[in-house]
Amino acid sequence: MMLESEKTKINTATGNLKAGYSCSEAVLLTYGPQLDLDQKLAVKIASGFGGGMGGLGETCGAVTAAYMVIGLKYGGNNAKDNYPRASAYQAVTEFAHLFKKRHGSTYCRDLIGGIDMSTPEGRKQIRENGRVPEIVSDAIIILEKIFKGND
Repeated sequence: MMLESEKTKINTATGNLKAGYSCSEAVLLTYGPQLDLDQKLAVKIASGFGGGMGGLGETCGAVTAAYMVIGLKYGGNNAKDNYPRASAYQAVTEFAHLFKKRHGSTYCRDLIGGIDMSTPEGRKQIRENGRVPEIVSDAIIILEKIFKGND
């Protein structure tokens, strides 16, 4: 059963998509306020990760943003903080496993059916095929599951 806070996050993220943000921006913007990340900075950080790393079809932007969120939540504050780093690595590994279990891959090109996102037509087709909101929603569902299990 989905909690109200999870529904709110999904609604926020899908609203971000509708406003024109990429999947990576949508996810990072959703978690930014609770993790003390300025919204303008969140957009700048996530801007190169959409479309599977700058439109290359590699690791999905929703996935990379989830990894950033995990780092913001569990990461350390300096190079000697090995315990927080290990916690972040463990959470990233768990996220990747759960995401692959749902979708079979973390690669954008696989998730969107091989559409060429390097062209305006391809990006339009991706937006219209309806998979991106599902992928972003699943990233949030998985993040919330990990956070509940680790808090």
